[in-house]
Amino acid sequence: MNNTAHTLHTPVGSESIFLDVASPLVPNNTASRLKAFVVFALLISAGAWYLMSRSGGGLTQPFGKTDPIVTQYENPLGGFFDIALVNGQSKIIARATAGRTMELNLKDGTIEQVSSRENQSSLQLMVRTSGLPLAVYATSKPDFKLHFNLKNSLTELFVPDSLEVSAVTMFDDNQKIAVASCDFAAEDQGLDLNYRVDIVDAISGKHEKTVRLGDLIFDFAYDDQLQNLYASTNAGIFRLEAGADQLKLISLCRARALECLSSQRFLITGQFNGDVQAFSLDTLETCWSTSIGKTATVKAMTCHEEMGMIAVGGEYNYVLLLDINTGATMRILKQNESAVNDLAYSGDGHQLYISRSNSSVALWDLTQGSMVKVYAL
Repeated sequence: MNNTAHTLHTPVGSESIFLDVASPLVPNNTASRLKAFVVFALLISAGAWYLMSRSGGGLTQPFGKTDPIVTQYENPLGGFFDIALVNGQSKIIARATAGRTMELNLKDGTIEQVSSRENQSSLQLMVRTSGLPLAVYATSKPDFKLHFNLKNSLTELFVPDSLEVSAVTMFDDNQKIAVASCDFAAEDQGLDLNYRVDIVDAISGKHEKTVRLGDLIFDFAYDDQLQNLYASTNAGIFRLEAGADQLKLISLCRARALECLSSQRFLITGQFNGDVQAFSLDTLETCWSTSIGKTATVKAMTCHEEMGMIAVGGEYNYVLLLDINTGATMRILKQNESAVNDLAYSGDGHQLYISRSNSSVALWDLTQGSMVKVYAL
């Protein structure tokens, strides 16, 4: 793909704005006054840029081989959230506000609400898997329960309503499910640690074990080669090794989103400080890092290994396409002042669906580099 990032901004921090700042100001001299005025204007501009960059707005410095850009921050507080392609990629299942499950027909553009097996259950979270999307619903029953909803193309996991689920994933060749949540019932039992990870058998739905920790988990990623499950928190990245009963802190990186690329041996992290960073799954050393913005949280991230592309979005009105191997910016997709809640590639990687905070899903054709359709409530 063509690198279009250079056409969208000018590198900042040029030393030219500091030239001649020590020149004396000579009274009653027109040329000197003009020169002083120009110098003063340049100093004001430099100061304004500094304050804007400190506050999180404006352009950001490139990091290494990357060309990050963030000019506007948006709050992803509404609209569609998690999305997944189903039914031969003819429909999208989406989680919307108020725990609704919505179905977007990509052929005729219609959008309708679909119900879970238990009609009163609200959808807490949904993630893409190699099989059916995994949807997590709250139920008044005290036990975990699994149901395969072939009609709506979902694997439904029902959890006790005392648990507020923050992350979920299927791992170990889709045989197990990890559910991270905040356990409100723990406080009633006098427990200090009210965050937990429950491991559920994906075939029988049987609950296997509970691991407690002191931090809320935002995302999971699984390395199928070493059979390690990674979890991102505001305190750092944790790892649950195969057969282990405790999560172990392996990095102080404050990550919001995670992706494991087993073939490249990368753990990709989208962070609260606006960075996207790749760690080696074997050594945990940093392989590359890209600065998206100074304070913009990277909330959405998805990888297409065959295309060699990472799509990144969050609390800003852009989607960045990064090179998997270097983190360099390949393309920037502007979202018209909408924050990005989730991202999903088509199977061949030529199209990208973007779930946005303005109650819409945008379809981009990556071969043409243009937005071709918007599905909106």
